[in-house]
Amino acid sequence: MVPQTGNCRNPDQDPDQHPARGPVRGPVKGPAQRAVRGPDLAPQSPILNPHSPLLLARRAASTTLLSMRILCISDVHGHADALERVLAVGRLHGCAKVLVAGDLCFPGPEPLRSWMMLTAEHAQCVQGLADRALAVVDPDRLSPETPQQVERVQRLRTVREQLGDVILARLERLPTSFRMAVEDGGEILLVHGSPADPTTAMTHDMSDAELSALLGDDPADTVICGASHVPFDRVVGATRIINVGSVGEALAGDFAQATILSTSAAGVDALPQLVPLKDPEQAAEG
Repeated sequence: MVPQTGNCRNPDQDPDQHPARGPVRGPVKGPAQRAVRGPDLAPQSPILNPHSPLLLARRAASTTLLSMRILCISDVHGHADALERVLAVGRLHGCAKVLVAGDLCFPGPEPLRSWMMLTAEHAQCVQGLADRALAVVDPDRLSPETPQQVERVQRLRTVREQLGDVILARLERLPTSFRMAVEDGGEILLVHGSPADPTTAMTHDMSDAELSALLGDDPADTVICGASHVPFDRVVGATRIINVGSVGEALAGDFAQATILSTSAAGVDALPQLVPLKDPEQAAEG
């Protein structure tokens, strides 16, 4: 059994302080708080045309100051090297938060290291199908029939032993969804599969009607999901669906997939990322 380690952060935990980037900034001070300082000494600005270049520049600067970047990933499946590269890209882009849409540790080669990396990042994780199975399925009660099934069951047993009881219990307690408000007044929902059924994936080849059924009547403006290992970004009705693909089992081959969200009073922008898993020298040799 491994020593007790930290957990992917749950929504009811206190706001985190990232060891590298410091505490998350609190809300902008309201009029009552600003009034404590007394009046500003600068002369009052003239009334500006709402379309004047100066006012537009001020608005753009304000939006930049209030914006936050979020690294959104899914389906790590225990591939710690791929996760390490994706997290490095997030840091390079100045991401202050990491959202993970499930399937964290199984069946890849480094489940414990993957978990510890996500814990160190204070990542907000939701539960995926593999997480649930890893936590609650007893391999000794399974009856595999094919060589592939035998291998899969043995891998399940090995990963459970590597993680230990404490982490397995935390995987079982992971929430199936997480919500967060953003600066434009909207809401982001993080799920593994879909709002109506966390175990059912929303895929790129579904019709709007099929996706609408999986959205149900959820009020979120933006849904971040995974499960299918194929990224897409679509608007269905009033809801934007962003499937962030897979870190550890992307169908793109020697690449990991992620999406960086930039949220501000102006809205939510999404920048898909395709992260090489080989250095240029390795790619040339391969």
